[in-house]
Amino acid sequence: MVVAAVAESAPGSGIDSRLRVESGDHRMEIELTTTHNGYMTSSVPQRHNDSGAFRAEAAKLGLPVTTEQRERTASFLQNAYADGRLTEVEFDERIGMALQAQTRRELNTSFAGLALVPASGMRLTSRSLSADAVAPSAKAMGGLSHLSALGTWVVGPAVIYATAQKGSYTKREAAKAFNFQALMALMVLVGGLVLPNFLAEIVMPVLALSWLIFTIVGVVKAFQGKDWTNPIAVVIPLKVLNQGRRQSDGRQERSLIG
Repeated sequence: MVVAAVAESAPGSGIDSRLRVESGDHRMEIELTTTHNGYMTSSVPQRHNDSGAFRAEAAKLGLPVTTEQRERTASFLQNAYADGRLTEVEFDERIGMALQAQTRRELNTSFAGLALVPASGMRLTSRSLSADAVAPSAKAMGGLSHLSALGTWVVGPAVIYATAQKGSYTKREAAKAFNFQALMALMVLVGGLVLPNFLAEIVMPVLALSWLIFTIVGVVKAFQGKDWTNPIAVVIPLKVLNQGRRQSDGRQERSLIG
């Protein structure tokens, strides 16, 4: 037989209500917390047949957070804002909560409505946080940053990079477009200066064709929302502009907290 009860709020605990479900030796609790601006977050501890183990796990929510954990959280919120999942007002409120959080429970509030926050050590990974596809507007601007290079060289990517939100998919793609165009220009310049004429007549057309092909591939990949880097940039990793970390496709498993 299953017995369910809602416990009253505990003053000073930061928890507004707790739903407890028990069946035999098994217990599960769901904690609901409403923040000052109306957001609600929940923590769902895993089942335990030992009440002592349950209390120990729930106590982890009271552990202090580090500066690195706050910075990872801020980076995720910046991506959510850039991808259109948060308005400017929501982003300002949530980033403030994240940077001022002292405990893991307080840090949970900044994820309300964006990700399920597990109580067990609050180990949120990039996969769980980046499951949503890149916003269409971000894909469009990312693709445009590569496409503009066909007619403006580094000017188009530089303008988009300067105006894009820090940490966003658009800014990463603009940086990659700029860096690739700068790399190819440098290779052409060096080749023209050091290669003898007979070799230059062979190498220069190859470089020109490679520039065109990889620029177009970059356009297509960015419009698809992919985090792709062309092979030439992998072999010669010239980075004039900061491309940031690869996390937009949600395939990395790095833990954001803990």
